[in-house]
Amino acid sequence: HMYDEAKEEKNAANDVGIRVTSIFFQEYEGLSHPSPEHPVQHAFGKKSLEEKLGQCTFQISPGAFFQTNTEGAEKLYDIVVDRIREVTDDPEKTLMFDVCCGTGTIGLTCLKEGVVGRLVG
Repeated sequence: HMYDEAKEEKNAANDVGIRVTSIFFQEYEGLSHPSPEHPVQHAFGKKSLEEKLGQCTFQISPGAFFQTNTEGAEKLYDIVVDRIREVTDDPEKTLMFDVCCGTGTIGLTCLKEGVVGRLVG
């Protein structure tokens, strides 16, 4: 039943030129932050999405905190990388604590760019 509804939604989206790659459902009557008793249910398509952000590729699940504006995030992360370069003499000895890191996009970008040698997040 849920799969049939998802398929109908996908077809309707495709009819207006929107490419649907995945559909998930989650039943919850609260305002935000559903508990594990309200799991996300996969109904159609891919179970995760891949997004390239700078030199990193991330696999994103429905509950992941991920930047929604990739182009804007890349510009912001370029600034972060440049600022770290300005204050770091030896990147290999630089330890970054990526506090409140979500999926870790900032810290992983800095590690991949070689401006930090170690990362905790």
